[in-house]
Amino acid sequence: MTLFVSVIPFMASSQPVYPQVPQIQSFQPVTPGRSYTPASTQQMPILQTPSGTRAEDILRQVNQAGNRPPNGGDQATTQKWVMEQLNNDPAYNPGLRNPIRTNVPQSQQDYIMRLLAESKATEDPKANVNKLTNGYYKSPEFAEQTQAYTDALQHLEDMLGGKLKLCVADAYYLVENAYGNAYLSEKEYRENIMKSSAFIKEWMKQNGMDAHNNDDVHLAIQKFMSEKLTITKSSTGREYGATVKLVSHLPFYYDFEDNGGEKDHKNFFLTKCLATGSGQCSSLPAVYLTLAEALGVKAYLSVAPQHSFVKYQDNNGNILNYEPTSNWKMSDKWYQDNMHITPQAIRNHIYLDTLNSRQIIADCMIYMAWGYMKKHGSADGSFVSRCLDQASKEFPYENLYVHFVHSSMLCRMLNTICYYEGLQSMDDVRRSKQASELYSELEKNEDLIKRQGYTPMPAELYDLLLKEHEFKGRLQDSLHINRKVKRNLFTEIN
Repeated sequence: MTLFVSVIPFMASSQPVYPQVPQIQSFQPVTPGRSYTPASTQQMPILQTPSGTRAEDILRQVNQAGNRPPNGGDQATTQKWVMEQLNNDPAYNPGLRNPIRTNVPQSQQDYIMRLLAESKATEDPKANVNKLTNGYYKSPEFAEQTQAYTDALQHLEDMLGGKLKLCVADAYYLVENAYGNAYLSEKEYRENIMKSSAFIKEWMKQNGMDAHNNDDVHLAIQKFMSEKLTITKSSTGREYGATVKLVSHLPFYYDFEDNGGEKDHKNFFLTKCLATGSGQCSSLPAVYLTLAEALGVKAYLSVAPQHSFVKYQDNNGNILNYEPTSNWKMSDKWYQDNMHITPQAIRNHIYLDTLNSRQIIADCMIYMAWGYMKKHGSADGSFVSRCLDQASKEFPYENLYVHFVHSSMLCRMLNTICYYEGLQSMDDVRRSKQASELYSELEKNEDLIKRQGYTPMPAELYDLLLKEHEFKGRLQDSLHINRKVKRNLFTEIN
């Protein structure tokens, strides 16, 4: 059997003593790391394998057939309708497919083969071997090329180490700036957050809300993100005397185009969301968190399969969920029932937990490790290992996304050693000491993920739920708003 067959890995190991990187001439081993015992994080860019018809195809088909969701139905009614459509479509309900082709259980080995194949397509093992053998990853040239990443990681480590003030807004910008070509300069970014928080405070004042009341501030942030808000500003000049102008802020929209960041990693960026007014379930919660930080109220990041959102505590001590993608407030039970979250996953804290500021900054480290591999590959593994090791210290239980990224690195390393040693089959892998160790570690990673209660939500189902509930995206299409181009969300009328 040919070895290379797989999807980009997102699994990692339960007891990762980091496996040694293949010993190719000057290729140095990755420093062994500690065992991970972390938590859950913001949605990382997890690649998904298409499972049939796209959400927009189903929408088009049912609309052509006159099969539409009930007019004026509430959220629960519309959700029930969406699930009925999915249950009746073979693309989403495996039970309706050809059993000969689709109901054969897939072994863990076959699944790992798929992981390796996609990893191989993402990072060329031949090119990696060449760079390892000529010492490129230890060269001044590579150090200069990746300096922004090493500086950003050091800054985040200094935050968590107490040398610098914890700042979620800074953490997000450091990660995006390290990747390069952020939508906003640091100056523009800071000015945007300051202007937005000042606008919210003034809007609250003009609408009789208390800037020191926790519930009022959270409500104001939610309205700022989901509605067009307007305030009045008065000024006095020599020529015209007292004048009044209206200042408005336009709402944010969900960006359905490449919302998984597969074509452009920057679609996950907070700076992209602030600059264009459109984002997805990674960047929109990040906007909320930075505004909450600027306004002095607590907000937490929480994750569900392929998704992240905001949690916060109200004045009565209740923990509420808020969806910046759609301006919804939903219970944990809704997520469990509709996003394939198992009780085991809840017990293990991999979903629906509350990530505090330290953990959000640690999550940024994980996010940065993924972006690093997207841009520079796994290299010698040292930078990615350092990110994951530092981030995992902030979580008292397993963190899926630490393991997802670690698994991706394992697959890249395994593909590299297989190319270097000319391994073509599983028998070859078993005969190679380093390849068999890497493969064994990858198997442990997969097993850990399963044992934590991980069940991915079909990407198409998530898209369909958004499209049926979030009509702003369609409105945005009708207004011909370009979701990838910078625009000023503030408007002024004298």
